Amino acid sequence: SRWSSVPSITFSDNTICERLSIMNWKEAAERCLRYGIKKYNFFIGAGMSIGSGLPSWKDLVKPYAQNLGIDVADVPLERIMQYAIGKDTSAYSMFIHDFLADLDVTLPSLSHELIAQLPVTRVWTTNYDDLLEKAFSKHNIDVEVISNDHELINSDFLKKQIIKMHGSITHQNHEHHDEIILTESQYELFDKNRPRIASQLMVDVTNKGFIFLGVSFNDSNMRRIWATLWANRHAGLPSFLLTMPPEPSSVKERKLYELWKSDLSRYNITVVELDSFREIQEFLQWLYVRSAGKTIALIGSSDTNTLSPLCYHLGEKLGESDFFIHSGGGKTIADSVAAGFWEKVAFNLNNVNRVVYHFRVGGGTTNPRHGQVIYWGSNYSEMRKALFTGEKLCILVGDGTRIAGMEEEVSIARGNGCRILAVAKACDYTQQIYEEETSSWKSILTDVEFEAYQRLDTAFLGEESNYAENMMVVINGYFRHFWGVH
Repeated sequence: SRWSSVPSITFSDNTICERLSIMNWKEAAERCLRYGIKKYNFFIGAGMSIGSGLPSWKDLVKPYAQNLGIDVADVPLERIMQYAIGKDTSAYSMFIHDFLADLDVTLPSLSHELIAQLPVTRVWTTNYDDLLEKAFSKHNIDVEVISNDHELINSDFLKKQIIKMHGSITHQNHEHHDEIILTESQYELFDKNRPRIASQLMVDVTNKGFIFLGVSFNDSNMRRIWATLWANRHAGLPSFLLTMPPEPSSVKERKLYELWKSDLSRYNITVVELDSFREIQEFLQWLYVRSAGKTIALIGSSDTNTLSPLCYHLGEKLGESDFFIHSGGGKTIADSVAAGFWEKVAFNLNNVNRVVYHFRVGGGTTNPRHGQVIYWGSNYSEMRKALFTGEKLCILVGDGTRIAGMEEEVSIARGNGCRILAVAKACDYTQQIYEEETSSWKSILTDVEFEAYQRLDTAFLGEESNYAENMMVVINGYFRHFWGVH
């Protein structure tokens, strides 16, 4: 067996994982955030479209292989397409027709939508489908779609861009046989036929890191792209590739995978192994939430309107001061803060992600809302663990009617290292938390800021605007102290 010539690697030995620097998705996300998510581009492969119901590249090629009497496991997929349609324009047109029929009823996944909303300037993809375009359109985000050199030359580099290296099925001109790259000869001539796109890839590799999603380890066409990374491996940032490893029972495939994973390190690519494809969505959600900026997380709920004026005034001031607001969607509190926020902030595509509601999967509300919605976990506890993360300042306000939920939220927030700013006189529980947090606030605030904190231990009814102003002094003191922002 050819594998017997590799005695130095024992694939059944768990220590191999240690030697290959295995990283989980959360660690990879935090590294991207530490380098700066705006310094990254996404590279999207065919695996990202499978979650929306489109066939894999292998499944698309399989009928052509069967007609030729060959096995897709024995021949590179692009070579099969070379044999099948390389000189047959009618077969090429039929492929386009069938693919378009699938696209008509296919919608982008939540992962596509999160990619669209992240602050990256460019998304590279080898996919022909229009799922990314649909995701950008759904969220009213202006994006340029570039599928050939002519479009790149005339593009506006100040806009977000999707560069479709292998063409776009929806931009296809049936008079030109080479606009969609399907065959081996087209892959071989890529740099010659699309020199400007190839050059732009080189520029991005030199200046950016890449996040690879939906890319198969046995995709021979990715090797050319990785070779570009290899040629510029000392430039740019470390790149990350998220993937599901083969099952251990698939011995031959597992051996190939381990060798491939080891080899990627020379391209400055770290492989991030996933337990399920859902972790790609969780990875993207983590990036989305953590890259939001000065972020407030709301704790608490109310069944009355007593707290609505205070929450409204607080929302106004947060909106005027470039904050982001995240909440669990609790009635009255979240809605009142959002109402004040949008009173001062234009509701448009530049601001829509500044208000984010977190719901458990399958949860939500029928109340009208303005902002983004993210679903985390199968229950409230899991959702709260994702909502109350250490980079956020938590505002506790509630009338005490749902004390168990408030207590769990405070416990999770504290466990995740969040600081809590409580509206003291809202109820007995918020008064308790206010007093418990006082010493920690005193240790970080200036004298003037701490005087504002002390004024929060007073009644706010009829004084909601002044109370909210004092809250903002404390909030700004927090972000000055911990994050160096004002």
